[in-house]
Amino acid sequence: MTAIFPSPSSHQLGEVLNPTSVAPPETVTVQTPGGPLTVAWEPGTSVSVHGMAVFFIEFLHVTGLWAELKDRCPLHRTSPNAPDRATVVGSLLLSVLSGGNRYRHIDGLRGDKVLPELLGMRRIVSPDSLLRAVRDIAKAETGLSWVRDLLLESLLPVVRAGPWILDLDSTVVMVYGKQGGSAKGYNPTKPGRPSYSYHALLIGGLRLPLDVEARPGNESHAAHGAEHLWNFLDHRLPADAQPWCIRGDISYGNESIIRGCEQRHRDFLFKLRKSGGIKALLSDLDRGQYTWEDAGHGWEGRDVACS
Repeated sequence: MTAIFPSPSSHQLGEVLNPTSVAPPETVTVQTPGGPLTVAWEPGTSVSVHGMAVFFIEFLHVTGLWAELKDRCPLHRTSPNAPDRATVVGSLLLSVLSGGNRYRHIDGLRGDKVLPELLGMRRIVSPDSLLRAVRDIAKAETGLSWVRDLLLESLLPVVRAGPWILDLDSTVVMVYGKQGGSAKGYNPTKPGRPSYSYHALLIGGLRLPLDVEARPGNESHAAHGAEHLWNFLDHRLPADAQPWCIRGDISYGNESIIRGCEQRHRDFLFKLRKSGGIKALLSDLDRGQYTWEDAGHGWEGRDVACS
């Protein structure tokens, strides 16, 4: 199987190229679940929107991630007319790679004859069929942990390589229409619009997500994501992969999150609101010695200078 893509060029639109100066098209052979594929760049060929997806598919195939993704999918069908797991998972994967964020966006790929073959698929399923399959996956016992566990396993070598910082972030995602679990809450862009609140755990500096919890839009405060955070640190993240420091914005600088970090002997860095109590504390620190035991923290007294 051969795929031909346009040759990358630095020439501006309208500039005439000398035919004798055009180099012969280069070819690259990549390995995909559908078999070896020869990729060639040819000047003058029409642009392919999904041409570069072949290299990411090769990465998934060579690393074994594609096999793990489809084999561990908790989707079981008994009807001979139902699409198999590889077809369902591959259709969902290709839709996400092409920029789709709704089930209907997969219609833009159904006429493509090359992408399904790269993953060893015969076709791309319809939006309704994909929606039914995702609902069945969500009902399965391991439905929620399917992709979540695979994501964590793939990033464990990164966090085990050395000290790292766990970044906490909460993001508001607007939705349109009636989508399950959405609610009206804090929305800085379009107040009154239903939304979801994504509580993400990220590798600081790399901005790679280790885990994400989706909650209704009226649960955007950090307190609603605290249970998910402690469950991740205490039960899912191995002891040799624990973060050196936990970092978050002003939403995470509250008593419950700080106390949880102290109980786990984990360093932390959060922004604090300039409330009356915080201003009084800083004033005491600025004057000289302050005994933390008197504040109920159980820390030894120390001299702290505030600039």
